[in-house]
Amino acid sequence: MTSYFNKKTASLLSLTLLLAPIMLKAQTIDLFTASQTYAPKADFTWVDGQKQEAIEYNTLINAKVPIVLSDKVIWYSNLTYNINELKASQRSDVTNATYRLQGLILQTGVVLKLNEKTSIQAL
Repeated sequence: MTSYFNKKTASLLSLTLLLAPIMLKAQTIDLFTASQTYAPKADFTWVDGQKQEAIEYNTLINAKVPIVLSDKVIWYSNLTYNINELKASQRSDVTNATYRLQGLILQTGVVLKLNEKTSIQAL
């Protein structure tokens, strides 16, 4: 009878279980994030009762810049750019309308580390 796990798989699983508490405790930060979503054609009804089809697109781009000023002080900046777009069709008073919303958000501030477990954030 052969074992379900071979020796290599068992070693990898053991290593993962051993390092899991260390990985959960470590603090990480994503310096750059980009995502895009697409919702295919869907029917919906306007408030006035007219039916319509629409396609929705969303794009998000985010960049974080932590600047370490000293052992206890970090200047933190976060820039986010967001685009939401709705392409609608088949409405009696509007043909193939595109609604686009763009946003640019800048967050910045200071993180002051008081001790190993405590910090103050003014963002």
